[in-house]
Amino acid sequence: MQRFAPMNHCYQQYQLETFLKEISEIGYQTIDLWACPTHFFIDSYSHTDTLTFQQLLKKFSLSVSCLSPRQSCPQPFHLAAKGTEAIRQTKNYFRHVVYSAHELECPRIMITSGWAFHDEDPAAAWLRSVEMAHWLSRFAKSYGIKVAMEPLTPQSTKLVNSLERMKRYLTEVDEENLKVIIDTGTISRQGECIADYFQIFGSCIDYCHLTNYQKGQFAHVAWQTGELKLQQVLEEFQQQGYQGEFCLEFTHSSYRENPRKIYQATYDQLKLLEEQL
Repeated sequence: MQRFAPMNHCYQQYQLETFLKEISEIGYQTIDLWACPTHFFIDSYSHTDTLTFQQLLKKFSLSVSCLSPRQSCPQPFHLAAKGTEAIRQTKNYFRHVVYSAHELECPRIMITSGWAFHDEDPAAAWLRSVEMAHWLSRFAKSYGIKVAMEPLTPQSTKLVNSLERMKRYLTEVDEENLKVIIDTGTISRQGECIADYFQIFGSCIDYCHLTNYQKGQFAHVAWQTGELKLQQVLEEFQQQGYQGEFCLEFTHSSYRENPRKIYQATYDQLKLLEEQL
């Protein structure tokens, strides 16, 4: 179970210590830390005191597998930020993301390609994003932190939103420290598959968002209710020889009422499958 890391997204309206306590009590050993202001604040000037945060992690015998900063539209800090001041502030923001990961002994940060304005040429935003990713990959490497990129859907960004566009992006950034995240729900929604990602990216795949989806729903839904079957998905990763970690990300708003319930049910599923796989 050490490879499965619950994300705090559906705990955002609970106190941080509640999230850590309940996840630990269920039996998880690691978390994916989404940098929402109520749990771990980062801006272009500072970040949450990591010493205090580390003490909490130690109290509940937890570690951080990935630091996932806020960067989707309309967040001001994202890889395709436009304008001299916005780019300067964005670089400062991601510096603090890297500092935080380093201080928390977290091996990677998660990024997306950012977003283009509707009234600009997406090609211009693409170039800004590539340039920022090139800089960030080098900066993070100097701190021993990997940069892992998640492809989004065309509804979320006009930039990296498919396997082919991810392939082009990695080629243009041309940095060994830039890795790939597979989001199982997102790629399935797009009609892509795990095997194709491994065929193209191989060992560059560093992390997985183990998510499910449901037709007509934009959010990541529970493994008990979505279109995908957890055992089948895990078997596909096993066939590809994947030995990395999995983030458990559930974003449907209904889960915020009782997030422990959804993570407990997922844990029970995983424990059962662990004995079979």
